[in-house]
Amino acid sequence: MITSQKNNNFILWCLAIALFAIVPANGFEPMLSAQGYQRYGSARIPSGQWTFGIYGISTSLTGRYADFGNNLTKFDFEADLNLKTKGTGPGIHMDYSGDRFGFSLDYGMQDYAGRNTIDRPIVIGGVHCFEGMSITSSLKNTAYDINGTVKVIRGNNSWLGLDVGIQAWYMDLKVNGEHETFGIIGVEANETFVIPIPQIGISASFQTMQNQLVLSGKMHFMTLKGANFNRISTDVRYYFLPWLAGRLFWDKQSLDAPLDSIDKNIDLKLDRQSLGFGIVARW
Repeated sequence: MITSQKNNNFILWCLAIALFAIVPANGFEPMLSAQGYQRYGSARIPSGQWTFGIYGISTSLTGRYADFGNNLTKFDFEADLNLKTKGTGPGIHMDYSGDRFGFSLDYGMQDYAGRNTIDRPIVIGGVHCFEGMSITSSLKNTAYDINGTVKVIRGNNSWLGLDVGIQAWYMDLKVNGEHETFGIIGVEANETFVIPIPQIGISASFQTMQNQLVLSGKMHFMTLKGANFNRISTDVRYYFLPWLAGRLFWDKQSLDAPLDSIDKNIDLKLDRQSLGFGIVARW
């Protein structure tokens, strides 16, 4: 499965790079827009525009997860599993920015792996791992992000908006363990869970250097029944062609959801920090 996943990621990267190579080869002309034009040097680009891009990220993930429902689970990502970043698939980003409204869609995937000798009992999907057991774990974190923006303050090259959106983290965890005490005791465990995170907040964007440099950022938060979520993101894009840019972004998220907050059986705390880079095209 690991070889197959690497091959799939390689194919996706090749297809995405080929797409960006084919577009200019076949000619590129920005679509006309009734909202008017912006300037990029001597070129003109529409003020209401779409962007599409691919990216890679490096992330760190720490925290704990406990589910006291029918399928008992209780572990710490770092202290128990010792999870480290293993690899990443190509992420996909698309957004639209108009005069008054905008929205964005994101998809990304990150693989983690860890090996540790645990110093306390843990439970994964109802399977018990005992103190002193040597465990090997892998985690696939797939993130989906949908966000809408209403621009409440607008300038010639900048805007400030209110955001409403939702993010979902899909976690697929596999653990293998063995304990050599009067013979070898082996266990295998698998647990999948989804973490939905509604978000509200503010975002802003500023363009300079005749729209070649685009700086943007957002702050999202959520407080619900004792659960707290905070997110800070920054995004820098430099258009070395009227339609093609390099992109660098940083994202930090923190979720703390004790028992009886988002769910009566779940105790959850996650901290995720990402640094990403990629390319984007606009039209």
